Amino acid sequence: MDVAKGFLIIDGKKIFDSKDMFQVVNPATEEVMGEVPVANSKDIDKTINAASDAFLNWSKKNPRVRSKILHKAADIVRGDVEKIARILTLEQGKPLKEAIGEVKVSADILDFYAEELKRVRGINYWMDSDNIKSQVIYQPIGVVAAITPFNYPVTLTAFKVAPALAAGNTVIVKPSSLTPISVIHYLNCIINAGLPDGVLNCLAGPGEQISENFIESPSIKKIS
Repeated sequence: MDVAKGFLIIDGKKIFDSKDMFQVVNPATEEVMGEVPVANSKDIDKTINAASDAFLNWSKKNPRVRSKILHKAADIVRGDVEKIARILTLEQGKPLKEAIGEVKVSADILDFYAEELKRVRGINYWMDSDNIKSQVIYQPIGVVAAITPFNYPVTLTAFKVAPALAAGNTVIVKPSSLTPISVIHYLNCIINAGLPDGVLNCLAGPGEQISENFIESPSIKKIS
């Protein structure tokens, strides 16, 4: 059986090799189906810094530009449905038909938020006092850390990543160590739609280590 290669995504670059690698096991056969690099502390710091820097420009992008990128990402995902679904089946064990359905839904989620962000508007209303008008302006929060589970890895990643990107945030995804490779390939499709470097990143490895860094970093503004 060919071993699938996972990779980290840091500031637009794919990192295939690391001092430490972890294996992904097919639950049906108990064979190793893939290998993924383990993100070390330097990788984590570099990724957080890259996402922070990228936020300065991404947050100012015209919403319609972000919308076009997300729509294009959805189309790229649809073109890779079979590939991502087969990886998902091998690493998670669900039937291929269900895996295909999950990946298709994950493309639809990108389209949904691409349209939804066009409807995000500020609010203007008059206060009780005379001649005082109040204005509410919605703004992106910053770097979002998205920690995703194993049961619906691609769909639940989509539900975290799509709205965060649409709103103008930058994102660092930490997928489950049981099902990282399908998520990595899904994220790569989104990046290939034209995302600037550092806007969408992926770190793999022990949840305790990576999550601890997320919690302690003042640059991480939201953890999902």
